[in-house]
Amino acid sequence: ADIVLAAHGGALANLVWVKEMTGVVEFLPVLSEERGRRARMCYASLAGSLGLNYVMLPIEAEQFNGPLKVPPADLQLALSMLKEKSK
Repeated sequence: ADIVLAAHGGALANLVWVKEMTGVVEFLPVLSEERGRRARMCYASLAGSLGLNYVMLPIEAEQFNGPLKVPPADLQLALSMLKEKSK
């Protein structure tokens, strides 16, 4: 793959198999301010260690394992950032 778009989760462990400089956009659930603004950021570290072009797209969510609604404008911005990193 040239680009991986994925919601945060165990499937992102498969990043260990992609080629160096692959683009990665992770949709990262972030709990609301009332719930402590917590997030799990383990795949950012993995992507950095593997030499991947990584962009995190934080998405406010009610829970870590629930559905995510990705605003199209935010996705467009993340893809633009990824394009800049790959130059």
